[in-house]
Amino acid sequence: MEENDELTVELTKKIPDTEAGISLKKSVINLNKSIIDLSKQKGVDLGKHRARVAVVMDYSGSMRRLYTSGAVQRVLTRLMPLALRFDDNGELDIWLFNQSYKSIPSMNLSNFENYIEQVVNRSGFQFGATSYAPVLQDILNTYFAKKNTSQGGFLGGLFKKQAPEEVKEEPPVFVIFITDGANSDRGATNQVILDSANQKIFIQFVGIGNETFDYLQKLDDLKGRPVDNTGFIKVQDFELLKDEEVYQMLLSQYPEWLQAMGLK
Repeated sequence: MEENDELTVELTKKIPDTEAGISLKKSVINLNKSIIDLSKQKGVDLGKHRARVAVVMDYSGSMRRLYTSGAVQRVLTRLMPLALRFDDNGELDIWLFNQSYKSIPSMNLSNFENYIEQVVNRSGFQFGATSYAPVLQDILNTYFAKKNTSQGGFLGGLFKKQAPEEVKEEPPVFVIFITDGANSDRGATNQVILDSANQKIFIQFVGIGNETFDYLQKLDDLKGRPVDNTGFIKVQDFELLKDEEVYQMLLSQYPEWLQAMGLK
């Protein structure tokens, strides 16, 4: 029996035998294969790794078609296995963002099948423009400053660093940040990323669609950080990729960050 199979079997038993559930079960199995391969390649045992997992979804006007077509629902379903494997509570923390942001109820096995219809569409959040810094700041506040910032503007002064020993007790945070366009707040975003490098958080930016994403490519090499805690990949269309390709791309730089941080 391949390593990690026992956990995979345990997870698949918890997933309902519906059409969406069967798809999720297949993705859980395919993630397990990717974890085994990446662990051997990178020298980090991702099979035993624990982390909080968050997805940050662009909710700008240009994304409307992807929400209404069901594409975003299918992407989130394929990302759900990461939370099931890495997060002890098995939940995918979700943020929506435009020029502002909103943290909405987590995606889990009780609501994943109709998450867009039942949670996102009922959130009251409206399509808008594109800014990265406000939502990134709220993520830092939520996981590290322990402040209640359910929605609001960008106030850098609210961010409060914890003592190293306090932070060390918490698992790292793996963030998947999905956007289809350029942001209007590059200076503020740079500063939040610089601040984030002092915390146990890795942010995997994913550019989707036809944009060139010049800024995100440059951000991936942002200087002045003790550790490079961001990655960037461009995906034309998630639905053209196999599960193994999705997971390999999303996790390719994460093990290197774990090693640089001395984490397991």
